[in-house]
Amino acid sequence: MKVTGKIGPYNVGFLQVQTRKLGETSTGLGIPRQQFSVLRVKRDILKRSYIGAILVNRQGATTVGGSSYNRVGGADAEFNLTDHYKVKAFWMGSATPGVRSGVGSSRLESIFENDLYRFITVYEDVGAKFNPEVGFIERNAIHQYFGQFAYKPRPKFIPHVQQMEFETQIEYYTDRAGKLATRQTELSWDTVFKNSSELFVRPIEAVNDVLTEPFQIRRGIAIPAGTYEFNRPQVSFTSDLSKRIVFTGREKWGDFYSGRRYETSGGITWRPNSHLLVDLSESYNKVRLREGNFTTSLFAGRLNYNFSRKLLTSALIQLNSAARLSVINVRLRYI
Repeated sequence: MKVTGKIGPYNVGFLQVQTRKLGETSTGLGIPRQQFSVLRVKRDILKRSYIGAILVNRQGATTVGGSSYNRVGGADAEFNLTDHYKVKAFWMGSATPGVRSGVGSSRLESIFENDLYRFITVYEDVGAKFNPEVGFIERNAIHQYFGQFAYKPRPKFIPHVQQMEFETQIEYYTDRAGKLATRQTELSWDTVFKNSSELFVRPIEAVNDVLTEPFQIRRGIAIPAGTYEFNRPQVSFTSDLSKRIVFTGREKWGDFYSGRRYETSGGITWRPNSHLLVDLSESYNKVRLREGNFTTSLFAGRLNYNFSRKLLTSALIQLNSAARLSVINVRLRYI
C-alpha cells in the first residue's frame, strides 16, 4: 500500500510492504514473514525551503534467531537562501536490538551555483554501528570531506561550442581515529556543443585507498591489505541528442590496485517516432591483477512503446556476468 499527497504546507508519503515467509523456520533455513513501513513528512517553509522527518521500520526476524526489528529515523532540512545558494543537512539514527552506541549518521552540504561557477562542500559522519537494514550505506565508521569547484564559461570565440566546464574535486575519507581511508582527486574538462553533443575528458582520477583487510574482488581473487595509489583517466562522447539515433561511448584505463583495468562502455538510443524508444548499452571491464585476471560484462536493453498519452508500456532486460544474473522487467501503465 502506498499513499502520497499534499496537505496544505505538508508533503506526506507512506509505504507499507508485507512479504510472505519462505521455507520452514524449523529447519533453520526459512525466512519469516516481514513487515516494511516508511513514513515521510516534509513541511514547506519560507519561499523555497523545507524541513522534514522520516521513519523506516522493518519488523520480523530475517533469520531464525536474528534481530526482530530494525528502525531508522531522522530529520532533514534544505534552505534555499538565495537564487544560487542553498544549505542541506540531515541527522539519522538506527535502532537494532543489542546495539547501543555508534548508531548515528549526519551530513552538512553547502551548494553555490550560477551560470559561471559552482562551489560544493560536504561533511558527513557515519557511526561505526549505524545500520539502515532497509536501505544501504557505502561504508560506516568514517568521516567524509568533499569539495568541488567548477568554472563554466560560454566561449563565443570558439565555433560550435555552447558551454565548457572545468572541474576539480577532492573526496577524503578517514576512519573514526582520523587516519586516511580513501582519497580521490579529480580534474576534468567537459564541452557541450551547440547541437547538444558532448565531449568529456578526465585526465586525472587519482585514488589513494587503504585496505585494512584483504578485499575479495572476485571469487578466488583477493587483493591483500595495504595502501594503493593509482590514476584512471577517462574520455567519453555523446552524439547529438536531437537526432533519432544517439550514440554514446566511454573509455577508461589505468592502474588498478596491484595491476591494471580497462573499461569500455557504449550505447545506442533509437527514437524513430514519438511512440517508440529502443535503448541498448554495454559495459565491459578487463582487469589484470597480480592475484588473478577476470572480465565483466553488463548489458542492458530497454524498449518503451506509448500507445497514447494515457497507455504506456516499457520492458527492460539486464545481463550481468559478474553476478551471473539476468533480469527482465515489463510494465504496463494506464493513466
